Amino acid sequence: MLDAGETAAYRAKLKANEGKLDHPVQGPLRAKPHLLFRWVDELLRHDALLDCVEYLIGPDILCWNTWFWIKEAGSDS
Repeated sequence: MLDAGETAAYRAKLKANEGKLDHPVQGPLRAKPHLLFRWVDELLRHDALLDCVEYLIGPDILCWNTWFWIKEAGSDS
């Protein structure tokens, strides 16, 4: 859905936010991150993503919630 450059840019933004927090995104920051981080809001409005969702449910789209489910590379959980 996203090209390699876009994926790398969003990952860098996530890592930058984690760097400011001094830990991975966790706890209450996992819920509704589109309200906390402008780049998450941009991502959920990305044309490629919206095209996929529109294909599945039609053009009347509302984002009710977002949630971080982050699995760190090499982790067991």
